[in-house]
Amino acid sequence: MDKGKQFKKGIFLNKEVISRGIEIKVVLGMLLSILSLGITVQCKEQADQPTYLYAKYPIAVYEYSIKQKRAKKKGDPPKQVLKKKRKDTLVKAEKVKLLPMTEQDKMIARLSKKNLVKIEQSDGTIGYLDKKHLAGQPLVIVKDKLPYYKRPGSIKLGRLPIGTICLTLGTNPQKTMLKVFCGYVWINEEEVWIANKWIPRKGYSVATKDIDQARMIESAAEIIRKYREDEASVDELEVEAATNHLEVIIDTGGPLALAAQRALWDSADSQDQVQAEEPSDTEKQDPNDEIGQTEDGDL
Repeated sequence: MDKGKQFKKGIFLNKEVISRGIEIKVVLGMLLSILSLGITVQCKEQADQPTYLYAKYPIAVYEYSIKQKRAKKKGDPPKQVLKKKRKDTLVKAEKVKLLPMTEQDKMIARLSKKNLVKIEQSDGTIGYLDKKHLAGQPLVIVKDKLPYYKRPGSIKLGRLPIGTICLTLGTNPQKTMLKVFCGYVWINEEEVWIANKWIPRKGYSVATKDIDQARMIESAAEIIRKYREDEASVDELEVEAATNHLEVIIDTGGPLALAAQRALWDSADSQDQVQAEEPSDTEKQDPNDEIGQTEDGDL
């Protein structure tokens, strides 16, 4: 083969290699674009997922509006003031959805001088409340005398009775314990304030049916307790209905039958003695709580 033909063949081969190289780059570029698009869509879907929190205790939900108030001094600009109207009351462990805050919402929060969040209830009611009244996934104690601690690794403070409803605030790094808020818990005929305490990750249920049943037991127990203190303060029909609810739970068995029996027969004497702790302002309103935001499911 002469040099001219070799030269032409070399040019042809170089063109073919370049062409294939361009095709490979195009394909790789397309693959990277598709991968990038997939990651972007996935991130957007995760960002768009609603955040749910739960009420720590019965708490009011308000509707706010901004009004202009005439200045006291002539020439001063009008003052912005908040008007609020009570819309509803959340029950303990009620689930709410956090809504995005508009500029108007942020202005309302600034004027209120609170960490207001905008929430939507399950029936579509929309309102505002301070985020300190919300926490993560609720749970109910199903193992009687579950120990609780001031912090992981510390000495035991006491034991929680079966049927106690708590809400999660966080976990320890080893994921072996849960930080919880339980509020006032009846132990040995006195109310013990339990907030920002730690329990082991066992002996509880996050099933909605168990939490609903525990709320029913709490409500019935409160009615019976008030009736025993002052019979005239509670309607007898209300007491009868509460008693019937508890008897049904006892008869059907299940993890909370013992809690219903104690509420009905006042047999809480078997619980361990614990020293009642008076809640401090920090414990009642700790704005630095790490709030879990898990959906319904195992913790």
